[in-house]
Amino acid sequence: MKRLRINHALKLALLGLPLAFSAPPTQAETIIPTLGQINQEIDGMAADDPVMTADEYTAASKIFFERCAGCHGVLRKGATGKPLTTDITRDLGFEYMHHMITFGSPVGMPNWGTSGDLSEDQVRGGRCWCRTARR
Repeated sequence: MKRLRINHALKLALLGLPLAFSAPPTQAETIIPTLGQINQEIDGMAADDPVMTADEYTAASKIFFERCAGCHGVLRKGATGKPLTTDITRDLGFEYMHHMITFGSPVGMPNWGTSGDLSEDQVRGGRCWCRTARR
């Protein structure tokens, strides 16, 4: 599998976005490009999968195994929590995943984002990792 290492400025340039902003983007406005947007193909990945650097992927993977695998399983096939395999998380979409990680649910999913346990960047990394992690 070809690993892409793309810094933030290059991501913006590839998307045709300006490198200088009048004001820095807020956490919620940070753009995570997809493979399709940068015209890359990687076996086993969809065009709308997010591009993550190796460091972002490693950090998100670590958080999953430390905080999420206990309920969702180390293979993400579910245990006390729902399964999070890529076929499911791709169908759910980024916004749904972001909302669930941030606010949790009344049936047991912790509110990782609003509790302060995870930063906005970590929440964003988690929702991307769940869509890109190998099956």
